[in-house]
Amino acid sequence: MNKKGILLLNYDDKQRKLNFATDNDNKLVVITSGKSNKVAYMKENDSVELQFGEEVVNAKPELITMKQKLNNYLSL
Repeated sequence: MNKKGILLLNYDDKQRKLNFATDNDNKLVVITSGKSNKVAYMKENDSVELQFGEEVVNAKPELITMKQKLNNYLSL
């Protein structure tokens, strides 16, 4: 199952949360939380809040790059 993934919206430094939303297909978002996988079916303009540090599965390469850049920035 190769879904397109999700787009990064913004990072809340105060609450240390990443906010995500679906891409244009707005179909399926798969995230991991600890040892369990969470699957969320989302409608257009819905969003899901992830605790900082959670990994994104099957995301677009551009998102992975953005996330790495963000994590590198936050680790300074």
